[in-house]
Amino acid sequence: SNQYYINEMEPPALVQKRWMDLEEKYGRENIDRAIKLAGQLNDPEDPGLAERYIQLIEQYGYSKVRQANNITARLSVENPKRHIGYTISILTKDSENLY
Repeated sequence: SNQYYINEMEPPALVQKRWMDLEEKYGRENIDRAIKLAGQLNDPEDPGLAERYIQLIEQYGYSKVRQANNITARLSVENPKRHIGYTISILTKDSENLY
């Protein structure tokens, strides 16, 4: 039988601090871009996800990350591939075909 666990919500003050730390580290423009990308996959409020997008942008460039994420975002919300992991897979396997 499967066991399921509910993730505890982080206290709002901690989430707010994480966002402030990210903004200090990466700048507002990078945060805004990351939030937009995460929002395409319906998860714009996760600072950890935003930081991962920023790291991808630094590695591959915003244009390529945006293109790969657009492919992921077109998948049905029921599709388990509609996740940042699929965006990463596209980038690692096919980044030379993105511009």
